[in-house]
Amino acid sequence: MWSSSATATGTYAAISGATGKTYELAPADRGKFVKVTVTGVKSGYTSTPSLSAATSVVVAAFTTAPTPTITGTARVGQTLTALPGTWSPLATLTYQWKRNGSNISGATTATYVLTGADQGAAVSVAVTGAALTYETTTKNSDSTEAVASGVFTTAPIPTITGTAISAQTLTAVPGTWAPAATLTYKWLAGTDQVGTAATLPVTEAMVGKQITVEVTGAATGYTSQTKTSAATAAVTLPLIATAPIPTISGTVKFGNTLTAVPGVVPVGATVKGYQWLRATTATGVFENITDATSSTYALTASDVTKFIRVIVTWQKSGSGDTPKTSATTVVVAAGTFATPLPIPTISGTAKVGQTLTAGEGTWSPTTDSYTYVWSSSATATGTYAAISGATTATYTLQSADLGKFIKATVTGIKTGYTNITSGVSLPTTVIVAG
Repeated sequence: MWSSSATATGTYAAISGATGKTYELAPADRGKFVKVTVTGVKSGYTSTPSLSAATSVVVAAFTTAPTPTITGTARVGQTLTALPGTWSPLATLTYQWKRNGSNISGATTATYVLTGADQGAAVSVAVTGAALTYETTTKNSDSTEAVASGVFTTAPIPTITGTAISAQTLTAVPGTWAPAATLTYKWLAGTDQVGTAATLPVTEAMVGKQITVEVTGAATGYTSQTKTSAATAAVTLPLIATAPIPTISGTVKFGNTLTAVPGVVPVGATVKGYQWLRATTATGVFENITDATSSTYALTASDVTKFIRVIVTWQKSGSGDTPKTSATTVVVAAGTFATPLPIPTISGTAKVGQTLTAGEGTWSPTTDSYTYVWSSSATATGTYAAISGATTATYTLQSADLGKFIKATVTGIKTGYTNITSGVSLPTTVIVAG
């Protein structure tokens, strides 16, 4: 006799019609516990019933328990997602990811990030559904294709810090790789490999060559990548640390000569050369003056209103050429003629119709040209007024000049010099009729 109860230790009631050796569980039994009573019968013996222990709770199969699927790219570093489908009735789902059919420790959520250990393996997921009074059911997905090697999501271009000078040290700055990578280094001077550490001591053998560094990132399950830095400037020898700042002596005026004073000579060093420069403003761009490469420089007309500097370049065995630039001069002033200025003279006859000639005198330095102004006055010591149109070295006396006195004024002209008007000439004698 088969019987059932709502609890394992409750009162069991006979199941109607269930009197055979076997009993097919019915929907009404779901959630209950079942026992069977067996009664032995033998002639001449008293029949004795024997009651079994209770079954576990009777459960039903899920109406729908779909086979899960997997989305995502089968590549190291990528995330796979289990899609369990819709279970009926509603179930509590648990997950177990597998590598080549074996459980992956700790991989028990709906998503799984592929690791280096998965490279080349097929990955699947088992989804287990559980619900009260329903049979716990596990469904296995199909396996992915073999997991491919990962690709670094961040593989930055390295940079180099330090100065490409002999006896200095350069340092590779690889940046942050993602995922974290084991980094190796390869330094190149031109095309020659010169180091494999994160730093590089610069040697004289590298002088004239540009330095680059190759950084290679590697991680389990990932394809290695190599990134190359930009090249440094060509390696040079160290500069002369004690090279002094030069100074400039001389009057900063057109017509004068400036002298470069190199300063205290460093031990073992000599001056390699000079270069004079000029600019339109004290803080502007200074440009080399053509052929101005000696220790002295004669200021020219082109320098007037400009500013001057000089670069002194030192040389020393084992060191690089070391240029040092002087401070900027004051603005170059225009030249001035030597004083006292000459007094012009007048030659010719003071008679209407005659031609007078102005003598300029001797100017220092020699002028480029002169300008002239003739003037007249009614008295020798009176006020002289310029004669209209009388602006050349000669002047032919006119009838309007009769009875007057004549003077000449001469101005010296020279490029880069202040034009200075000479003293006015002495007056002629009174102009008489022709």
